[in-house]
Order: sequence, then structure tokens, then C-alpha cells
Amino acid sequence: MKTAIIVLIVIGLFLVGCTTDVPDNMDDGTTDDGMSDEDSVDDGTQGMPDDEDIPVLPEDGTDEPSDADGDMSDDMADDTDDNMDDDMADDLDDDLPSPDTTDELVETLECCESYGNGAMMVECCWSYEMTAEEDCMIEDGMVGGNMRIVKDVFCADEPRTCCATCDSTDETCTYMWATECAVPTEDTKTTTPVHGKHCIGKLQFCPDEKIDNQMPPSPGGDMTTEYYVVDGKRFEIEDFDADWVTGNCEVETTVAQ
Repeated sequence: MKTAIIVLIVIGLFLVGCTTDVPDNMDDGTTDDGMSDEDSVDDGTQGMPDDEDIPVLPEDGTDEPSDADGDMSDDMADDTDDNMDDDMADDLDDDLPSPDTTDELVETLECCESYGNGAMMVECCWSYEMTAEEDCMIEDGMVGGNMRIVKDVFCADEPRTCCATCDSTDETCTYMWATECAVPTEDTKTTTPVHGKHCIGKLQFCPDEKIDNQMPPSPGGDMTTEYYVVDGKRFEIEDFDADWVTGNCEVETTVAQ
């Protein structure tokens, strides 16, 4: 009887030992599914990114990017601004006239002389104004005067007329630029506007040419044989500063015979 009890005890101890042995495939620290003990233990960090992948939030808890992301944003913004500036500059360049056409946009003003025609179609009533060359001409169909481009010396910033104020007794005259000639008084009389050369004094610009007229004068005609021509108009030689013309001009002489 004792022997049977002992045999049962031995068998029981053997069975207990078999159920507590660790399998050979568990000695390498892996589980049945091939995962390591470290992998199989969930410490709350599985699936989390590395520290360097986590964006750094500012202390105030806002969602603003970290310094690194800010630098990238700044660079992108700078590139965008540069591109916009370049595009705007290109558009501006397209709108500006080329150097070849800039001069065409600048209007050149010329001194324009207006005059009328008196008896025997003699010129009278001169006035002067700076204007565009294409505006220095009379309208079609108008008669009794004309307009022409003359030397700038006759013009000023404002339109003007050379007025001769003459003494009523001895006929001596003084000349003065004015917007319009004064109304005659008892002591003086004002002629119609005279040519601007009288207000300038001795002219100091180069004549276009000198005419030496050797043709016989007509009876009662002008006996003057020499005169200057400026812009197609006759000027008397005494109208010019002779010393200035000699020192600054080379005037060709045309002989008429």
C-alpha cells in the first residue's frame, strides 16, 4: 500500500515538472509569433516618432512652426517676393518706352513768328511765341498774314510783341517787349507792333547768308545793295552786331546780278 502511494507521488511530481519547463524556442527571448520580449511589451511608446521628427511647439501652446520650419517658410516667402518683384519689374519695363522712342515723346518747341500784311502786302504786326513746329502755320483758307519758325532769341517763356513808342514831336522811338502795345496818349503814339529785332538791339546770331545785289535798282527803289537773310527773311546788315558776327560766323555771300 505504501509502495503504491509512493509511486503515485513520483508520477505526480513528474507531471508537474513537465508543465513548468520552458520550450526551447523561447530561450532566445522571442515569443511564438517571432516578436522579441521588448517588442511584445507595450510601454506606451510603440508607434511614436523619433524626437527629431516631432515639431517643436512654442511655449505659448500655439501651432506656429519651429525655428527650422520658420526658416524654410521665410526662404520660400523671400523666393516668392523675389519672383513677384522680377515679374513686376518686367511688366514695368514692358510699359516704359524704349530709348529709341523716348525722344519722339518729348515735344520740341520752336519760336514761331506771326505777322500780318499791310498795304502792298508789306509785313506788319509781328508777335512771337514758343510752340510746336506743326502748330506754326495758318489754317487753310486764311489770308492777310502767315507764321514761320524764327530764331529762339525772339521768343520768351510767354508770348510777346515788340512795341515802338514814338515821340509825337521829333518822331524818336523807344522799343519794348510787351504782351500787347499800349494805347496811344497825347504825348506819344504807339505804332502797330514792330519786328522783334528792334527790341533785341544788335542781333547776335549767325545770318543764313549775305546777299550782294549788283542788279541796277528800279527808279525810286531801294538803293541798298547788301543785306542778310535769316529764315527766308531779309535783315539789314546794321541790325547785327558786326563784331560778333565776324568773330562767330562764317556767312556765305550770294551775288545777285
